[in-house]
Amino acid sequence: MQMTELIAKKRHGEPLSADEISFLIKGLGDNGVTDAQMGAFLETLTFKDSTDLTELTDFTMGLAYSGGVYDLSAIQGIKVDKHATGGLGDKTSLILLPLVASLGIPVAKLSQRSFNHSGGTLDKLESIPGFRVNLTPDEFVQAVKEIGLAIAAPVDELAPAEQKLRRLRHETDTMAIPSLVASSTLSQNIATGADAVILDIKTGSGHDLLTEEQAEQLAHLMVNVGNEVGRRTLAVVSDMSQPLGHAIGNGVEVVEAIATLKNGRPTDLRKLVLELGTHMAQLGGYGANAEDTRAALIGNLATGKALAKFRDLIVSQGGDPDVIDHPEKLTASAYTNDVRASSSGYVSTIDVDQMGHAIQTLNAGRKNAEQKLDLAAGIVLRKKIGDSVEAGEVLATVYSSDADSVTAQEEVRGAIELGEMRKDTKLIHQVVAE
Repeated sequence: MQMTELIAKKRHGEPLSADEISFLIKGLGDNGVTDAQMGAFLETLTFKDSTDLTELTDFTMGLAYSGGVYDLSAIQGIKVDKHATGGLGDKTSLILLPLVASLGIPVAKLSQRSFNHSGGTLDKLESIPGFRVNLTPDEFVQAVKEIGLAIAAPVDELAPAEQKLRRLRHETDTMAIPSLVASSTLSQNIATGADAVILDIKTGSGHDLLTEEQAEQLAHLMVNVGNEVGRRTLAVVSDMSQPLGHAIGNGVEVVEAIATLKNGRPTDLRKLVLELGTHMAQLGGYGANAEDTRAALIGNLATGKALAKFRDLIVSQGGDPDVIDHPEKLTASAYTNDVRASSSGYVSTIDVDQMGHAIQTLNAGRKNAEQKLDLAAGIVLRKKIGDSVEAGEVLATVYSSDADSVTAQEEVRGAIELGEMRKDTKLIHQVVAE
């Protein structure tokens, strides 16, 4: 069997057999398939993407079992996991996972390093002094067993073919191919040992974001594949036409997450957490109906049970829990500069791509995989789409390692457009279940 034959086959839109998929995945693991060949294969999928359920199921399972898998079978209950396709300011996992775990549902989350504009969940957690994201498989399983929650990076032996494929997808700008998003994501969830998966699929106008139609197609595809491989799967299509919440960065996002766990005022972030949390808890076997489940989640925010579970997570993984009472520690090393409006009106657009570039300028988001981030840097929006603005009002605050962050401030100012009419956004576009 030759890789060139598989490339030619996909160029004609033909599905690969189980043996061909096995050959490809083995080649990824032992370098029998070169990066150049895999790049050509990925390029064909941009024109002839796979929709064959059997092929996608075989590919997903092949990636998942290309290395070892975590064994959570000794833990009672339905183990749940969550994955999002990525977005600016998306600190949902920091709130959602301890909130669901506070209901007694075991939550096991392995998260990859982000290659997007802003840092990923691991980077945000590493802004907490001492927090360990690199756990051995035994440490990960033990944390889920003891406190019902763990969030960590995968070890190299876990789905190594998927980890290599993900790097190549980033290098070839093929991260958004639906079949690869579905197979790559679900293979991680399977390797983690999860029984059920909630998916948050973002739609918006940014370079790495899907249109609403594409997002809905991907949601159906992933739910079908997830259920086919034996995982209870549900997808929510949510809006990313602007950053989620107000904070964008790493430490600043943890500050916002803590405020939300302290029963902070309703925002788009809190609304999305409750939407995802209701479905996630029910996938995890929580017995109440949707209305009662949502009420239980709101109750655990109000009573502090969700915040206590986040504290348990920090302590379990070696972090300093004092940041919960003193979250200002997370941004103490940064200088702050306000970006003010030059005119009056309503916020009509927040350019996600340009705001992401501002985050990279501040060194709070990655330009390459090896980059070390400034975890205290970031942006806090004071106005969002639909908000009224008076000339001279603060649109955003920039946190930076330099007292003078002119370039980033100008990028932020250019990303926020004002109009004469108030504009509304729709946060939840669709829920796709079995």
